[in-house]
Amino acid sequence: MPKKKVKSTKGRRVDDEVDPLETASIVSIASDGSETFTHSSTDVEDIAAIQSVIERVNVASESLIEKRPEVRIKGLTYLLDAFRMHYLCLDESWNYSDTFFSGIENVLKKGKAQDQTLAAECLAVFAFQFDSQNIVECYARFLPVLDTALRDVTAPCAFRAACSVALAVFHFLTGHCEFVAPKDLMKSLESVFRGSCLKGDGKAPVLDPTVSAFHVSALRSWGLLYTLLTSYDAGPVGTALLPVVISLLQCANVDMRIMAGEIAALIYERIRAEVDERFKGPYYTDLVRLLNELATDGTKSRSKVDRKRQRQSFRELVDTVTHLGTAETTVNFGSEVLVLTSCTEHFYYDLLCCLLKGGMTRHLQENFQVRDLFDLGLPVVVSHSPLDRRALRDQRRLANLFACKLRTQKRGSHRDRRSNVVHQGTTTDIGHPLNLEDYVLKFVGRQ
Repeated sequence: MPKKKVKSTKGRRVDDEVDPLETASIVSIASDGSETFTHSSTDVEDIAAIQSVIERVNVASESLIEKRPEVRIKGLTYLLDAFRMHYLCLDESWNYSDTFFSGIENVLKKGKAQDQTLAAECLAVFAFQFDSQNIVECYARFLPVLDTALRDVTAPCAFRAACSVALAVFHFLTGHCEFVAPKDLMKSLESVFRGSCLKGDGKAPVLDPTVSAFHVSALRSWGLLYTLLTSYDAGPVGTALLPVVISLLQCANVDMRIMAGEIAALIYERIRAEVDERFKGPYYTDLVRLLNELATDGTKSRSKVDRKRQRQSFRELVDTVTHLGTAETTVNFGSEVLVLTSCTEHFYYDLLCCLLKGGMTRHLQENFQVRDLFDLGLPVVVSHSPLDRRALRDQRRLANLFACKLRTQKRGSHRDRRSNVVHQGTTTDIGHPLNLEDYVLKFVGRQ
């Protein structure tokens, strides 16, 4: 095997030697004198993948100013998927921030129905990517455009629904901003979903599916803003909406009925936790009656899937409204566990699932704003070392074995054991229990 050539150092001057601290990379400095790098090849591949995604995001941001709608739609679709599936942690240092904002604003004002809807959805998802300190400026910039589209009755319902969600998300992330009050925005949203209430003759209105979906989005946005209200406003605002909620529980759309039930549980949870722990309100009897009817609904005119969804949702909502508590939900993501213990946390989780969709797990692991919402703390550093992976695998295997043993013991206590039945039912001539072996020998001997 040929030997490796060693370069000669003769002829080099001491002055030409470069300080190793000046040329040391981040990896070599972090290694603190060791010969092994602290960043594995997997980390380098992840960083390269994120850089590749950011480059594509930059190209897609530039395509938003194109005149052809199909080019804008293609760019918005990629931006929406990239912001959902990756956490890029963008801030004001992002060189293409002005290009992105100008392109989105141009599409919202002059685009077609489809790319306008995608642009509003992209803004709502992007709000969880951008730095929380600069989100106020972004909200102030897009508030007039989004609010105008929400109030425009001639605009497409899908576009107005996306605008309602974007407004609620921006306002929720900015907190109590000075240029708009949450109750003013909630009144605009309430004027929208009141269209699904019962008519004067007591019958539910027959609406187009797109209109019903718009009303559901408006009610969900109202609920998100309700969690932002102070304890002083939560009582009167929530109590005033209960008659509307009771009317919405009797509408024809199953999504609206489920969302109305969640809003009712949210109102009762907040008022009892922050205002009056014994709160029932003047509409408590009618509300509980409706919730119980929907939890056991077997109307044949409704589809089997809708009835199943409705019964499953309202069984839990009845328990919350009637002081029986909220059922805990455990969400496993990676090596961490998220436990949802209240209606508010369930509401946040469902909303984020609608926004982030397939990228929910990634954002729970890495997104600081999402983790802060559920009090998960700082992101957990995942080690790519084979030894660490093997140790975690062994821990999971031992935990599964222990759980299996406990499960077997618990189930065994409720099962009939044939040996015990034989022992109890077989006795000797003098009345003492007979062992199974003795019983077999005795039986063979009789043959």
